[in-house]
Amino acid sequence: MEDLYGRATCLLAASEAEGFGLPLIESARRGLPILARDLPVFREVAGRAAYYFADNSGAELSGSIARWLALHEEGKAPTPDALAWLTWRQSASTARSYSSNESLRLDHTGDRSMLDRLRAMLA
Repeated sequence: MEDLYGRATCLLAASEAEGFGLPLIESARRGLPILARDLPVFREVAGRAAYYFADNSGAELSGSIARWLALHEEGKAPTPDALAWLTWRQSASTARSYSSNESLRLDHTGDRSMLDRLRAMLA
């Protein structure tokens, strides 16, 4: 993957459905501009750090790419440095704060062993 990212000039994320959007984060960490389908998960992950399109055909997508290229050449396209990501330590800290919140119990059956194991891992 490093070789592919190293040769890429941007990321075109044209998925019609996505679980998390990890390629957006991976690309941003490598300084690659992001063109992404306008999906809620992509907006949540990339925010203002991506150029979004809602095209459904090749011709429409071609037009969006042309518009992005024009913005990029003018220095007006969104840049990946605007994407904020958490370190593992920050992620663990967030998880720890959730695990201590009584209203966010992981196991709703009353068995707290899963929650206790998570707390022990994060301690």
